Amino acid sequence: MRPPKPRYTHTWDVHLVSKYLDCHGKSKPLPLKFLSIKLAMLFALSCPERASSLAKLDLRHYRVTPDGVSFTLVSPRKRGSPDQLPQAFFASYPHNERLCPGDTLRHYLKATRNLRPVFLSSKPDPLFVSYVKPHNPITAPTLSRWLCMVLKNAGIDTDIFIAHSVRGASTTAAVNNIVPPDDVMKMADLSHASTFQTFYYKPIFKANYTFDVASSALLLSIFSYPAPLLQITRQGVEFYLIFSHMFRTEFV
Repeated sequence: MRPPKPRYTHTWDVHLVSKYLDCHGKSKPLPLKFLSIKLAMLFALSCPERASSLAKLDLRHYRVTPDGVSFTLVSPRKRGSPDQLPQAFFASYPHNERLCPGDTLRHYLKATRNLRPVFLSSKPDPLFVSYVKPHNPITAPTLSRWLCMVLKNAGIDTDIFIAHSVRGASTTAAVNNIVPPDDVMKMADLSHASTFQTFYYKPIFKANYTFDVASSALLLSIFSYPAPLLQITRQGVEFYLIFSHMFRTEFV
């Protein structure tokens, strides 16, 4: 049996997406359609869960913390234990409210408060609902389309990059900005460094940028980085560092 091959040889620059989202201003006055796709993208960037997991985020299982917002996932991850459901954490980004997942979530919940179907407390209460009537809960393919809408509007070629590429772009940006690969792999639910390196960690593509073998070897050498520069002991700080590093990045 032939081993699977990676879909991409390079990835896109998360700065293109953050700049696009940032230029639309704060979340409060945004139309519901843009607010919906913005929240989906910010969640996908700040915590690289699969689209299927993001689409199943349930308001019965979320809580606000000083560092951000936490959701208990309703189904185990691929390498998780069925006895202990994993947490998806979305860090606050107080330096820029326009790119803050928590602030965007707060405005999204206000905007959809009177649109949501009424569920019994024992029934799932999905976070994401359609921005068109009758505002039913969305599925993973719909959330993937939302992510692709943002990519296309940000100038990224969606004939090449699909929604799943967000995981690779965000984790690549994190690793390129001194976040230890082990921490990034844990966030993305990846168990083997070889899987991460083969399918997710890719050079950044730019039309005016030539990525040669020497540059590739230099970037990939981060996988043997001996120790993190910062001793991270709080989950919120860890995710905040990754998120803030991604949005401060300027690639050369």
